[in-house]
Amino acid sequence: MENVSTGLKWAIGILITLLIVAAGVSVYMLSSGYFKRAQTGISATTKNLTDVAMYDAAVLTGTDVLDAVNKFRERKQFTVRIQTGAVKALNQTNTADLVVNNGDLQNCYAPQSTSGNLVDPAIAGCTTQGKTMSDFQNVTKPGSYVSPSATFSSKIYYDQNGDPRLIVFTQQ
Repeated sequence: MENVSTGLKWAIGILITLLIVAAGVSVYMLSSGYFKRAQTGISATTKNLTDVAMYDAAVLTGTDVLDAVNKFRERKQFTVRIQTGAVKALNQTNTADLVVNNGDLQNCYAPQSTSGNLVDPAIAGCTTQGKTMSDFQNVTKPGSYVSPSATFSSKIYYDQNGDPRLIVFTQQ
């Protein structure tokens, strides 16, 4: 009788252990989807910030500027402005810079004149048509051409939420 009682205790103990392990596995499987989704969101946000951060207050070549144009030209609600030497020589204002913004003239950004690194929310659209990569690489268009060996400085501007919205490249 004592052997049966001991065997029954062992069987119940093993059954309870299996139930606890099964409950732990099911909780893990259920929560892993949430963790993956959160990790993907954090990774996307971090990638967006680090992609732009490498251009903050940097000195770049024209090739680096063209690479940035390629990288950001399809990005929504983001503008790349390039001030080439020819544009500066013509005394054109910031609104006449070379603009890359995915052809979206409604979501074009310009820097605030009063703040160091914020975009101006009052400027809702572009005043110039966006340029294409062929415009930047065409030597016969001196106002648009970006020389690969030219030196540019860069500055990033953010919106009120701290999201990057504008990079300005100015030829030295």
